[in-house]
Amino acid sequence: MHNINYTFDVNILPPGDRIIRLINGEIVDPEEFNNIMKLNCHYIQYIVVTGNDKYYPLALIFPDSKLFTDPDYVVTPLEGCFCPRNTDEIGRCLTGCMRLVNSELEYKPDRIQRGVIINDESLFADGKPIISDEEIVKKYQGLIDDIYQGKTLLINDTYYIDSKQIGSV
Repeated sequence: MHNINYTFDVNILPPGDRIIRLINGEIVDPEEFNNIMKLNCHYIQYIVVTGNDKYYPLALIFPDSKLFTDPDYVVTPLEGCFCPRNTDEIGRCLTGCMRLVNSELEYKPDRIQRGVIINDESLFADGKPIISDEEIVKKYQGLIDDIYQGKTLLINDTYYIDSKQIGSV
């Protein structure tokens, strides 16, 4: 068995790539995680992954809450899925989805095992964010800091996800 160490020089990456460097120096590229999550759940409107200089990456997941009251039945849910009616239900659903997505990712640091679902339609117009990812992170910095400090207070329209499984990294 060969032990392969991946190393990347972040300085040579093209500008605009959403690369995250964890505190241990590992590089996380959340693009594949984002793509697979969105393919598995059409209720996801947008995902921002943060975590520079942290021990693990954190996904901020924004659902399309209009689908809570008016589900899009044109898109058939995956086997075992249901159409959630609120942030709590989509949170329970996405906990399983995150485990599934992480099992599909070959490079372990790209696995995003913690997240928070934030129901905030004010950030979007026609399904697209009206502010940058950096501004989204800045807006929710207090919530992000609380999660990294282990504080997961119940706030309206949020749901915390810890999909870390025993034996997973």
